[in-house]
Amino acid sequence: MIEPIEKIEQKELLVMLGKGRTALYHLRNKDATFPKPIDHQPLRWIKSHVMAWIDSHNRTHSHS
Repeated sequence: MIEPIEKIEQKELLVMLGKGRTALYHLRNKDATFPKPIDHQPLRWIKSHVMAWIDSHNRTHSHS
């Protein structure tokens, strides 16, 4: 059985990241590994992709 893709909008993404819109803008433009939005009106991301990025980002920065 195929699981439905859970999408999140910008507001939820900002809460997950603990960042504001300006910081999100910089992430999207300066970090090539940050997930790309799948919808643009409104902006939406695949939640599992964002969670994987957060996990990877936290592991990378915890070893610094």
